Amino acid sequence: MELSLERKIKTTYTIKPAWPLPHTRPFPWVMAILISAVLFLAENQFSAGAMDDNNGTDLQASILQGNLIRQIAYPFIGLIGIVWLFRATRYRLLWRSPLVVSFGLLLGWCVLSVAWAQEPAISIRRIVVFFFMMTCAAGAAALWSHTQSVMFISLSGAAHLTIGALYEIATGRFAPWNSDYRFAGTLEWNVQGFCCLLLALSSLAASDSDSRYKAVFRSLALYGLAFLILTKSRSSMVGAAAGLLVYYLLTRSLAKKTFAMMAFAISALLLCLSEGLNSSIAFLTRNAEGASDLTGRIPLWKLAATFVNRKPMTGYGYQGFWTVANVDYFSSELHWTISAVHNGYLETVLTLGYIGLCLHVLALIFGVSNGCSNFKMTRSPIFALAAAIFAVLVVVGWLEVVVLWKPSPYNFGIALLLWTLCLQKHDWKESRRSLEVFE
Repeated sequence: MELSLERKIKTTYTIKPAWPLPHTRPFPWVMAILISAVLFLAENQFSAGAMDDNNGTDLQASILQGNLIRQIAYPFIGLIGIVWLFRATRYRLLWRSPLVVSFGLLLGWCVLSVAWAQEPAISIRRIVVFFFMMTCAAGAAALWSHTQSVMFISLSGAAHLTIGALYEIATGRFAPWNSDYRFAGTLEWNVQGFCCLLLALSSLAASDSDSRYKAVFRSLALYGLAFLILTKSRSSMVGAAAGLLVYYLLTRSLAKKTFAMMAFAISALLLCLSEGLNSSIAFLTRNAEGASDLTGRIPLWKLAATFVNRKPMTGYGYQGFWTVANVDYFSSELHWTISAVHNGYLETVLTLGYIGLCLHVLALIFGVSNGCSNFKMTRSPIFALAAAIFAVLVVVGWLEVVVLWKPSPYNFGIALLLWTLCLQKHDWKESRRSLEVFE
């Protein structure tokens, strides 16, 4: 007796993956909590109040001595990343991808810049720390499913934000009812703002990745946006708007996009007709604080430009510009504690020169394009999230030091998204092929 056509198709073409399907693997709660805790201890100094004192003594000491916790934490997560890379054998690096080429050249240039750094020992130590972080992120991207990666970024960010809020409450700093209050938690205001931004976008992607917890992750997205507003970080708010726009345009249907635009237009019109417009603008712009010179950024950029002219092509070596002498000089000239130039592009030129800047910009552009193209092919929310975050880096980089080439409280999540774009996972490819048979 001949088999029916439907049964013959299933018998002949259905592929049973040798590797478990990504969404069937249990979430690695123990390792996720461990990695999140280690990163929190390494990057959070519980020094929010120190900014009010404008005292650079502790900052200068940290430049010389480094952070002992980071020196222990990053080798630990680097070892975990190596173990994960050996366990996850069913992946390959996309060597010919423009993103891989540009970012690989950027990493190579960072290593080479140690040769002309002002403080080679400090540069070597910091680049080793950075490679440990990248190794752990690569191992996680290779071993975890896309849904698990997005969930980790969201849940880890929510945990860190909650600890920061509890810290402010415990120390009596949490006072959102005061007009001059800015939420910082355990970080600096603008850094905390970017972390809230990442939490909001990753939670939105997590809600799209796993419908079982859609309400939970959308609540976390609102949680991140609420505290982003409390930070009053104008650069992060602009970045959040850009990231949400990119993500929404990629993931939503034409009808939903049209509805959202109409709702936004009507809300803006009602706000303009009401008395709340001026107060809302004053709150979000901190009453136009520092509007004339971008909160002291323009004088800072002019002073930094004099140093760029001395070494325009190579810069001062990997994280080698902000020595004790330069921190002291900039702080005394501008009368506030300075350890960054508050511009990702200018910071890259100071560190890696115009060659490093070109490679960094190319990596950002290819990150956006690869994220968009991968999402169109796979419809996986993590690729839309990656495109949105890289677009945010392009925008926020004009006002803050958000870069791909150094560790920060949010860079592990960005590194995880970066490796997701750079790695092809064979188990995902097989499971996708098997699903296409039944579509």
